[in-house]
Amino acid sequence: MSSPRPNRCSSLKRERRMSVNVQLDQVFWAVEKQSLPLLREHLRIGENLINGHGGSFYITPLHTAVQLGWVDGVQELLQQGASVSSRNQFDQTPLHYAVVARHEEITAMLLDHRSSAGAINLHDMRGTSPLHEGAASSNVTIVNLLLESGAMVNTRDKQGESPMHKAAKAGAFSVMVALMQRGADLRKKDYRGVSALRWLMLTNPDGLQRLLDHLLTTSVAGNRRSPVTFDFSALINDPGTQQCQLLSYFVETGNREILSHPMCHVFLLVKWKRARIVFLGYLLYFVVYALLTGLFVFNRLLWNNCNPNNQTEQQHQHTTSAPDFSCNRDEADPLPYLWMKVCLCVQILIILLSQLNRIRIQGIAYIKAPSFIHNIVLVLCVLSLLVSSWHHGPANIAYWEHHVATIVFLLLQLQFLLILRKYPSHGLYVAMFIRVAEDFLRIFLIYCTLLVCFTLTLYLAFNVENHHDPVYKDVQLLFLKSLTMMVGSVDVNDNMVNLLNSLPYTGYLIFLLFILLISIVLANLLIALAVSDIRELRSSAHLMRLASMVDAIISIEQLCDFPLLKHLADYCQLDTRACQVRLWPQHDTRRPSVVVTVREDPVSPHKWPGCIAWLKDRLHRRRYEIHIPASLQEEVLNRISARDYTMDSDLKGNEQDTKTIYSDIMKRLRAIEIAMTR
Repeated sequence: MSSPRPNRCSSLKRERRMSVNVQLDQVFWAVEKQSLPLLREHLRIGENLINGHGGSFYITPLHTAVQLGWVDGVQELLQQGASVSSRNQFDQTPLHYAVVARHEEITAMLLDHRSSAGAINLHDMRGTSPLHEGAASSNVTIVNLLLESGAMVNTRDKQGESPMHKAAKAGAFSVMVALMQRGADLRKKDYRGVSALRWLMLTNPDGLQRLLDHLLTTSVAGNRRSPVTFDFSALINDPGTQQCQLLSYFVETGNREILSHPMCHVFLLVKWKRARIVFLGYLLYFVVYALLTGLFVFNRLLWNNCNPNNQTEQQHQHTTSAPDFSCNRDEADPLPYLWMKVCLCVQILIILLSQLNRIRIQGIAYIKAPSFIHNIVLVLCVLSLLVSSWHHGPANIAYWEHHVATIVFLLLQLQFLLILRKYPSHGLYVAMFIRVAEDFLRIFLIYCTLLVCFTLTLYLAFNVENHHDPVYKDVQLLFLKSLTMMVGSVDVNDNMVNLLNSLPYTGYLIFLLFILLISIVLANLLIALAVSDIRELRSSAHLMRLASMVDAIISIEQLCDFPLLKHLADYCQLDTRACQVRLWPQHDTRRPSVVVTVREDPVSPHKWPGCIAWLKDRLHRRRYEIHIPASLQEEVLNRISARDYTMDSDLKGNEQDTKTIYSDIMKRLRAIEIAMTR
């Protein structure tokens, strides 16, 4: 016969070691019996027993009352002066006990007590705070209570984990949203180098999608015609001007597909509504910079009618010093030309300041970025031309300036493509060009040995006899000729026939193999690979546009993160506290739109003049609409339905039905995403 199972009170008695203070034992006994009269009587008889420690874990009566869930006892002990900051053997407070046990009422009582201010952020021997325990228990009510009472949202335990890590491991999406709204960051890593986002993806493959689903709120659950509110506060971790860092982190960590989620998509559309004007202004600034640079280069090297200073081709080859170009005139620079150089210097100074600002924001890592190297090389080339023009004057032109000028024009064109690549509607075509160019160069380098081999073979075959053709007598020119014959038609003329007859049979065989392998096979292979890459890019065009939008907004935010551009940064910034973004499904379903409403600050610190205030209102409207695709609206409604079904089924305990319903709805969402990409 099995022994009877001991109840909870008897187990607490065995855990409590024998205390020397009998009165304290009686207080513990009254708490275990949950007898309020006995508790008051023993507390009245004994002195200083309210915060006494006993038991095997060195706990207080308040620990025991919280562990038992005795609400009246906890209230009585708090009224009698029990301390919420008292600790047990493992440095755990009664607040730790209440949070772990998910006692919402008791947790609220402890937080309302005057001694809770010191206990809200106390850590136990594991470094765990009450907020850590609340996040791990997946109780969003308790987490909100702790956050409202001043709990530190980014505190770490001894493993370097924040409450966000605990919530991500538990798959507590509502808790994660509450933490993100208070400033928690998914990108923070623990001491093992694992971020909360990584833990979320490990525990839930579709966890990031479901997390963003909880940011879509409706006034009436299950009603597809009720307005949908987009809560962007969880996506913005930085209170400053840089509000797209989290989306940029999604792209960097290989989660670019999350940008197609309605939360991210609508957020980018709202941000781009304002940032587009700044981006076009930056593009116009670069166009002016490129025009001034081009005018300066052409005016110095071509339009001033300068000629080589009595140096023949043989002197160019045998002298170590660079040739000198000079003009037979001594007049100074014209005034417009001088002002052009001054404006060019001012623009270069602004570019250098922007690069220093990027280094201030991103740190030393930005120095290794290709964009920084490209900008610095371009600036140094233009500065070298300016310094040479001031040092030598308009009458003397160094020979190296022509080489530098050609490099400047190539870098300007490349910089223009890189800027245009960030524009969402046109960046796709630039991305196609860059992608095809990269693949073409990579494949060309692989087959370059074949082309070099045929060039050397043709050089040997065509130079058996002496001839006066400069192309076929020079290996370098013959290599360029081979490239032109690869991409174009091969012209078999009299000169070619004479060269082939100089080495009969072998010359014809080599030329035939060249046409077959180079002009036909290799050229068509490169074209086929380029076409396949373009098809792949078109299939992911939607994600590429969103990624380009993120890149453009990040660049604008970093550009505006400068003290002199404070008003421009305020214009681009989205104030989530004063801004409301809503979708009204019952409106025009053929052309749906989200409505952005900005609450006006009743106490404005600045009083602008009439014309400036009118322009500010035109650029910074209090209410405007942004049209979205109909498929995006349908995806929003489907995701809300999937989330509501999941939450309702969790309450009813139908886990299998939840998985079935959620998988069905996710299949529909994937079908919608495929349709959008097409």
